[in-house]
Amino acid sequence: MDATYFGRTWGVLVAMDAHDGSVVYYAWLAGTERIADYRAAVDTLEGLGYVIQAAVIDGRRGVREMLLATGIPVQHCQFHQLQTITQCLTRNPKLPANQELRLIALTLTRTDRATFAAQLAAWHARHGEWLKERYRDEAGHLRYRHARTRRAYFSLVHKLEHLFTYQLNPSAIPNTTNRLDGKFGVWKTALKSHRGCSKSLKTKLLRSFFSGATERNGN
Repeated sequence: MDATYFGRTWGVLVAMDAHDGSVVYYAWLAGTERIADYRAAVDTLEGLGYVIQAAVIDGRRGVREMLLATGIPVQHCQFHQLQTITQCLTRNPKLPANQELRLIALTLTRTDRATFAAQLAAWHARHGEWLKERYRDEAGHLRYRHARTRRAYFSLVHKLEHLFTYQLNPSAIPNTTNRLDGKFGVWKTALKSHRGCSKSLKTKLLRSFFSGATERNGN
C-alpha cells in the first residue's frame, strides 16, 4: 500500500495484490494521507473477504503501528530504507564510519535479520562514542556533531524488526513497494500525454487504470 500525488493537493491511496499486480483498492486523497485512510483500506478489503497476509509500506510509523495492532505483519520497503541511508550519508561518504555504515546498509537485500543486526551492533561498538560527540552552536545549544550519521544508524535500528518480514514467506511477501511504485510511474507518464486537461478528466483516466478495483465510498 502506498499513496502518490498528481498535483499539490490531490492524490490517491492504492492497495495492490503482490501476486498478480492488480489494484484491489483505491481512495482519492485531498491533502496528505492519514492513518485513517490506510485503516479504511484495510477495513474495506477485509470486509470484502480478502485475507491480508502482510502489508508492504514505505515506512510511515503511524500506519505501521495501526497495521500491527490489527494483526497484520508489516514489511518496511527495503528500497525506501536505502534511500534514507543515501540521503543521510550520500552515495560516496568521506568519513570511514559512514563508509562502513553504508556498506552494511547495502547488504540489506541479501542478508538476514540476525546477520544484519550483528553487523550494526559491531559498527556501534566501534563508533558509538564517536556518534555521541557534541558541540555548542553559536546560540550555545548542544548539537550532535554527526547528526546525519545518527539518523541513518537509528533509522536502521528502529526499523530492523520490520525490514526482514518478507523472509517469513518470500514467495508471498515482496521486500519492496517497487512494483506499485512502478505502476505510479506508468500512470503519471500516461497522464503527461493529456497535459493541461481538467482534474475531472484525469480522474476518469485514472479510474480506467484502476479498472476492477474497489473504490472507497464509490466516489
